[in-house]
Amino acid sequence: MQTATQSGGSSGQQPKSTYLLLGNVSLADTIIGFSIVFGELIGNSMNSNLLCIFQIGMIVCPTMVSIFSVGLIAVDRYFYILHGLYYQRYFNTTRVRIGILIIWMIGKKQTVNVAFNPSYSRIPASNRMGQYPTYIF
Repeated sequence: MQTATQSGGSSGQQPKSTYLLLGNVSLADTIIGFSIVFGELIGNSMNSNLLCIFQIGMIVCPTMVSIFSVGLIAVDRYFYILHGLYYQRYFNTTRVRIGILIIWMIGKKQTVNVAFNPSYSRIPASNRMGQYPTYIF
């Protein structure tokens, strides 16, 4: 005989929304890994502003998404533990998917802000590809 938790699921069973959020973190971290490998393989042979902006975008956006997803997992776990009876009302899969979409949109917006920052264009192109500037800000 299984005992039911406060949220109505079987004992030890995690809600699907938690797995959606964990999958989102996994996807974002995988994109970060591929973009770093891409930057190391291609970065030294091609030194252009467009490639640099692409690399920044492929690192900044998934990083922001990963950070925000972990925050949303924390909120998800908080409600699951403290408000178990009302958990399914607030954290169904549709709302979590909408939250994930909003997180990716925020990450994309922040990427545009970082990649096209006017102060970034003042750094010499030779110092943009993962090297530290030769002067102090």
